[in-house]
Amino acid sequence: MNVLTVLYACFPPLLFYNYALFPEAIFIASLVFTLYLFSGFVQTPTTGKAIALNMFLFFMVMVKPVSLVFYGVIAFVWVLWFWTNRDAKHLKPVAISFLASVLLLAGYCGLNNIQNGYPGLTTISHDNTFINVIFSGAYRELPDKDFITTIDTVIHKGHYYTVFYLNNDHDRYQKGFADYPLEYRHQHDMWGIYIIPPNELGYTTENIRPYLKTAARTTTYARYILKKVFDFASFRFFFITGLTVYILILLDMVLILRNTIKFKTIDYARALNLLMLLGLLLAFFVGGVNDGTRNRVLLPIIPFVMVQGTLLVDSLVLAMQKTLVQSRMQKHSKYDEKWK
Repeated sequence: MNVLTVLYACFPPLLFYNYALFPEAIFIASLVFTLYLFSGFVQTPTTGKAIALNMFLFFMVMVKPVSLVFYGVIAFVWVLWFWTNRDAKHLKPVAISFLASVLLLAGYCGLNNIQNGYPGLTTISHDNTFINVIFSGAYRELPDKDFITTIDTVIHKGHYYTVFYLNNDHDRYQKGFADYPLEYRHQHDMWGIYIIPPNELGYTTENIRPYLKTAARTTTYARYILKKVFDFASFRFFFITGLTVYILILLDMVLILRNTIKFKTIDYARALNLLMLLGLLLAFFVGGVNDGTRNRVLLPIIPFVMVQGTLLVDSLVLAMQKTLVQSRMQKHSKYDEKWK
């Protein structure tokens, strides 16, 4: 399991993606390291491991903003750990380091607001929500008829074109293009944004945001999100399908529940792996886009699936070994009774 996980975590840097760093490569390696840190803490709890894990959360968010969901996952696991183990010794350093990580995140958002006028991590969530509102057709239920007409007019040029055109950040995009290194400036993505013209319709990120919130509360949008969950079952990415992931998740949940009831103990490593996988899938269903980028976006769930598969195989092997031992003991017992 360890060898396979490390090999997969190191593989993405070999890919030549977008003339730049491949953030998913760093992200996957970070996920593997997170599982390693927590597994090490469960086996031998130390203050240093707990602090390292909490502070590492902030690093992962800086690599991929979707890691924000892991704050909730880790917080839940910490509460579960202290509730079941009554480990008061490590409670204070864990609580302080987790709070420090949250404060770092808040400080970054504040700095982003000062420098870029956006009080959050990134505008990606805004852009993806905009795209999903377009894909779902929920924008047609908005009261602004000019907004609807504009989208219908330019959507044939692509959903990314529509989003960048209506967000009306033309000057910022042009400045970003001019500041980009000359040798990489004319790649497809950069050039595609550069040729988007400015609009004079008065739409900005600020006044579009309320529209997106309104559209996201419609029944049309809810059906669209639910359809993404079902469609994922038939979606094939790399060497597995979404249905395989669902089956592994279900089996993992059954095993965790069985072990908790039968052995009165929680398999924290398996639980953390499952919760982080569910967090990534939830983030994809809510904020992801069903377009050509899905394989890249879903890439980080592969290590969790590999760990899940390996843990399930280990469980089956242990069950078979236990059955074999019991069978041999019964045979020896019958043999001894016969000689008596």
